[in-house]
Amino acid sequence: MSVNMDIVYVSIAAIILVMCAIVVLFGRGDWLLSGYNTASREKREKYNIVRLRAVTGIGLILLAAEIVVMEFVSFGNENVEATILCVTALILSLLSMTYCKR
Repeated sequence: MSVNMDIVYVSIAAIILVMCAIVVLFGRGDWLLSGYNTASREKREKYNIVRLRAVTGIGLILLAAEIVVMEFVSFGNENVEATILCVTALILSLLSMTYCKR
């Protein structure tokens, strides 16, 4: 029985992303929120942490789902796959800068 190692690597990456998402969604992963954990108290007070956790957690789950789907569905061009991931990351960044502000 032969195992395609690409599927194994993608599955491990997706599992790690989902585990990080669960930690963030349950409020135990604020240290994973880049920029928030190093911000001053004044800057932290500008953000709604509950919304920030939700956007980050759901975003991590969405990215995990995307990399799994991209492993099984071929778009014919790796640039398309990279563009999809970059657009998703851009949308998540914009949401965290707008929707998550108080």
